[in-house]
Amino acid sequence: MKKFNRYEKWLLETGLVLLTVKMKKEIAEVEEQGKNPIMTQGYVDMVAKETLDKLTELTLKNKL
Repeated sequence: MKKFNRYEKWLLETGLVLLTVKMKKEIAEVEEQGKNPIMTQGYVDMVAKETLDKLTELTLKNKL
């Protein structure tokens, strides 16, 4: 299986962080309206961390 290079990893990490921030903001807005969101902010953080860990495993190591 091919692995990601450091640039590809950076792109994916940046996108994931932006999406995580957006999702958490939307969850907070739903909670402010007195509704129950499908996901909690903690769940979003947990999934993002797991995804970042997988991304690290699938990235080429530095050759230093």
